[in-house]
Amino acid sequence: MTVVREDASGVEQQRLVVPIDYGPKERWLYRLTQDPDFTRSVGQVVPRISYEMTGIAYDTTRKLNTLDKLTTASDQERKRARLWVGVPYTLTIELTILTKLQQDGMQLVEQILPYFTPEYTISLRGVPESNIIMDVPIILESVNIQDDYDGDFNQRRFVTYTMNFTLKANLYGPVVDG
Repeated sequence: MTVVREDASGVEQQRLVVPIDYGPKERWLYRLTQDPDFTRSVGQVVPRISYEMTGIAYDTTRKLNTLDKLTTASDQERKRARLWVGVPYTLTIELTILTKLQQDGMQLVEQILPYFTPEYTISLRGVPESNIIMDVPIILESVNIQDDYDGDFNQRRFVTYTMNFTLKANLYGPVVDG
């Protein structure tokens, strides 16, 4: 993801590639408030995007019969792979965009929101040993904006966008070749 900064006439002055890291937003806020002028040699860049899994819950509405087995052709020497049906869980993921400028934050949000209506579904092979392709919906639950600017002009400003997503996943046990 990128942020483009332009001058008053609309000419591009700077193009920033925004890093995406796993971790809570508090980690980045602590780093910024402890060293606001970035005098330490740590390569900290703002704007920044971070994400973390904030919850996992069993989903009773998608439960299947626990005695059912899935059987697929294995990639190994004409054997069949067997595994129990997946156990449904809902994962909660929080994505945080941390910027100094409101315009930078809006550019990043505008690059994410068009994909969610409010759901974006990806297809993936959930169990590498089997040939089962599953659709995993990622649902955008909310977008919150927080502008932390208190005090005089010497205070550092933080604009934080927090997006909450739920991911409907299935967790599988071991695969048995039969």
